[in-house]
Amino acid sequence: MRYLSTRNKAVTVAAAAAMALGTFALTAPALADSNADFVSTGNSSDPAAFSCVNPASPYNQGYCLVTSRDLSETPLRKGQLGENYYPMSQTIVYFSSDGLKWGSANVALNESSLLRSNNSALTGTKHLWAPTVRTLYTPGGRAERPAQNYFMYVPDLLDPEDRYTQRIWVTYSTSPLTGFGSTPIWDHPWDRTSQQILGIPTSSEIEKFSSKYPLYMSDPDVFTNTGGADDHYWDHEFDDYLLWADGDAASCGGMSLRKMTNQYTVEKFKDPKEAWLDIRGLNSGTDALGTCTKKFPVTETQTLDRPYLEGGELFHKGEFAAATTPNEGMPGPYILVFAAKPSKVPERCKSGGEPNTSNEAIAYATASTVTGPYTYQGIIMCGSSSEWTNQATIQQVKAPDGTYRLVLVHHDGVVSNDKRNRKLHSECLYSVDNKFVKTMRSNDGAASVSGSPSWCIANSKITALSSVSAGKFLSVDNSGNLKATGANLGVWEQLSRVTSGSYTFFKARNGNKFITTSTTQLNANSTTTSASSRFIMEQVSGTKYRIKDSNGRYLQTQSNGVVRANSASPTSNDESYLYWFQSLTN
Repeated sequence: MRYLSTRNKAVTVAAAAAMALGTFALTAPALADSNADFVSTGNSSDPAAFSCVNPASPYNQGYCLVTSRDLSETPLRKGQLGENYYPMSQTIVYFSSDGLKWGSANVALNESSLLRSNNSALTGTKHLWAPTVRTLYTPGGRAERPAQNYFMYVPDLLDPEDRYTQRIWVTYSTSPLTGFGSTPIWDHPWDRTSQQILGIPTSSEIEKFSSKYPLYMSDPDVFTNTGGADDHYWDHEFDDYLLWADGDAASCGGMSLRKMTNQYTVEKFKDPKEAWLDIRGLNSGTDALGTCTKKFPVTETQTLDRPYLEGGELFHKGEFAAATTPNEGMPGPYILVFAAKPSKVPERCKSGGEPNTSNEAIAYATASTVTGPYTYQGIIMCGSSSEWTNQATIQQVKAPDGTYRLVLVHHDGVVSNDKRNRKLHSECLYSVDNKFVKTMRSNDGAASVSGSPSWCIANSKITALSSVSAGKFLSVDNSGNLKATGANLGVWEQLSRVTSGSYTFFKARNGNKFITTSTTQLNANSTTTSASSRFIMEQVSGTKYRIKDSNGRYLQTQSNGVVRANSASPTSNDESYLYWFQSLTN
């Protein structure tokens, strides 16, 4: 699968457009939500990471990132059955030694390299969407197989005039960067250079259910069910499952999962329902994602009690062990990360610096077995203000202090003259108490295109404080004011912690300045540490603290949420002076 563990591995991270899978109203966007490009300034979208070895340096095992790429073209066949709002004809792969500084883009696959069953090439379809790569190593190599083997999975259309003919192709290379579609697939009986996934219903079988739901396959992910072991070695080649999106927006999408019997065949099924993945609770709680109106291929529209889903990726919690501390905890054991299109703005996405849109969010669900059922756990990232779609992968990278961080790599973009131009961005992702902390689009991201670690990677101790009396996180707004108003933990609530003797200094991620006191008002307004930015943490019990400033006054949450340095001797049972301390790293 896409994840790389600590042993040379890293994990696989405005209604500005009408989706190619269903028609939506267009609105004119302003700017993308993040100006911090990741990997490259060129077009890239739908990222997936995988373990690889740089062919230019055989001992340089590192990180690879495979993406699709917008052609900066206007949509094709608008309003027709073959409409395509995201023309793409190439698959791109990037290499990195550390997961932060990436090399140049390599064109790993051209659409014309894919073959139909009659060996005719797919040309002009421009539907080479979200890819993934499965790595299989044979240490030292053997006579019957190479040492390095990479299987690329990409969706495309059999018929460019019918978007419901989307299927998944497999290509192969011994290099992670080039050669896909020109190298015969290893161990293929006919030495084909590309192969449509086998085991799906035949043409005659499709007719039995085509009036109810389409046979549609997109956004593949290959998950290796090893519980976090070294899944990219040949002794796990028969532990794979193929996950895919099984519909477009007009048919309400969804997730399907099927056991693989080799690199290009799944266990045969005759009806799409046999592969459907059960994800429960998608329309409940504060992260409710709403409903979806199914318009095709049914004769009468239907309202489903779940949103449109796509872009799924599976993980096992054991793969993330390096990026968590003993006091934290990962969701799981099986984690499904996916893109969902809410039918309304989710409650958690309406404030706190969020774009406040109903564009695609990144969400996740967990299960006790790989086949589910899965239970919805919440939103990881809210929708963009400038781009209808989003898809994401997760990386595990090493920070400068030697600890590991989870990084959510996602795409965002702006439509210009009705042309799609999506770019990659990144944010640090934290897991606390067996839950992912919702991350936000920021101006710093996890690292710059040059590979320089940004705020969340460069800082070793990242924390959050919540008011016991208000039940809210301490949040720093755009003016630097400190208030206990954060309903959720996001960028505005993240603080880096520096200790010196008995003193603690807090720097806010939003604005990147130290919190100080002036008279009694607290504000994040200092670029350096000083006497006014010194605080003393006094433990009351467990993770409950009182916090004293350099003048001996304790921080208090006022009735309006404003945090001030107030009394020098508050009563021990006054909860307005008490704060929960939460460590996100270290």
